[in-house]
Amino acid sequence: MNPEAYDEPNGVVARAIDAVLTDPNLSRDQKVRRLREMARDAQAVDRATGEGMTPSTKTSGLARIRRALQELGDADDESTE
Repeated sequence: MNPEAYDEPNGVVARAIDAVLTDPNLSRDQKVRRLREMARDAQAVDRATGEGMTPSTKTSGLARIRRALQELGDADDESTE
């Protein structure tokens, strides 16, 4: 996969977020929980990248995940602090 495509509008992170946001079988609370899990994973990637543990050729998508949580009205997003 093209590393730059990871966090592009149609990249891996965007597709995963869209899948959560548009899943009619998930309640708002379930969507928030899943996005928070994604945010924690993205934070771990960012930390590892910052410590030189992983290549920095792709972004975690944390900003995109935060925007999705805001769309759901999750102002109390403890997973991204």
